[in-house]
Amino acid sequence: MESCAFCNIDVLRNDSGVPYKDESFFFRVGLSLIARGHTLLVPNQHYQCYGALPDSLDEKCYELEDTLKRRISEAFSEPFLIEHGVWGQTVPHAHSHFIPLKSEEYEITSLIDEMIMKGPLATKIEEVDRIKLKQVYQEEGGYLRIEENGKLYICHITDIPVDKSNPYLTFRAFFEQIKGLTGIGNWKTMTGDEKKRDEKKRA
Repeated sequence: MESCAFCNIDVLRNDSGVPYKDESFFFRVGLSLIARGHTLLVPNQHYQCYGALPDSLDEKCYELEDTLKRRISEAFSEPFLIEHGVWGQTVPHAHSHFIPLKSEEYEITSLIDEMIMKGPLATKIEEVDRIKLKQVYQEEGGYLRIEENGKLYICHITDIPVDKSNPYLTFRAFFEQIKGLTGIGNWKTMTGDEKKRDEKKRA
């Protein structure tokens, strides 16, 4: 898909923010990072979300998720994983964010407790396995996925409108409003100062 930021192979090939790429997936150090270590796992092929990923890619996906979790844990802190699925995506291509639970600017004990359980998704959350994740996507057309402490959760979002300003619905609003971080809004509209601050996190 030509208009998709993650499908533009020529750009990605020369991008220093892509520290790993194989025939199926790549790691991406994106823009508007929450903290140093914030990394994305992205499939090369254009799928809407991880719920749409074919079963043939599952084993490689799990292997790379484990690799990324280990690397971030060793260099920064244990990460949580969050994927907005097709609900609230800014790039309509499957990608999951791995974000350290603590940095110099914040510390999180549990994203589930601090973000999800305090908002409109508190009654919509369910611990699942990966098979159930795909079933929910097929049946409901979307989800919010979070992994922390070795457990996989989905939030059923079919009757929840996307509100990017609600800190209990989207992780960027959570980090801005609850954790007090600045310059982590929309990567498409970053100011010059925000880009400089972001570049330090990429180093």
